Amino acid sequence: VDQSLAEEGLANVYADQKKYKVALAYYHQAIKSLCLHFDAEEVAQLPIISQEVIIDPASLQRLLAAKADVLVQYYHAGGEAKNLLQAHRTYQALDTLIVKMRQSYESNISRYDLVEGTIATYEKAALTALALHEQNPSANYLEAAFEFSSKNKAIVLLEGLQEENAKFAGIPKALLKEENDLKREYYQIETQLYELELNQEDSLLAVYEQKRFEVDRAHQRLIEQFEENYPSITN
Repeated sequence: VDQSLAEEGLANVYADQKKYKVALAYYHQAIKSLCLHFDAEEVAQLPIISQEVIIDPASLQRLLAAKADVLVQYYHAGGEAKNLLQAHRTYQALDTLIVKMRQSYESNISRYDLVEGTIATYEKAALTALALHEQNPSANYLEAAFEFSSKNKAIVLLEGLQEENAKFAGIPKALLKEENDLKREYYQIETQLYELELNQEDSLLAVYEQKRFEVDRAHQRLIEQFEENYPSITN
């Protein structure tokens, strides 16, 4: 881990100096230091996250995010178009890591800790996929952009649940569960609407838009009930 931190520090310095190629080489070495079975020399290569033994997942999450950012900067600075594709693949690996970390965390508190930083990651991942779609509309980059955007909404929802749980501490658990269930249902409908728009299934859009309205209204009524019955907590 100490070696990885040293390599990461050098990578950050070179990235700040806009020496992207050198920075990427150090990020690659730092990533290798955290993955027991990953020894590829080519900077474009990435560990197979689902099969890898990772020494420090949180540090690897930070490194992959930094590597993706530098690849995008390198592309915009006049680097080769392949840098944008490598950034996309790095975001895909990062997504796999985030999912793996969430599954391994037992407590909700640990999952909430993971929220920090992932919102920006999914936003950047979606933008990168959209940029690739503009270059090659026939590929599946638009679907990838929607998927990243959908996962970003899930993270935002998780953050909202954390804040609401702190805000509404003292309200009966049954009511809090009802409020959380409504939020989850709203997110699921949002995801379905994205998929319908993606597949151009216009005939079902109105149905799900009505469902979204009804769930949102039910949630608003419940919040009003909280504010009326528990003013010392909600105000």
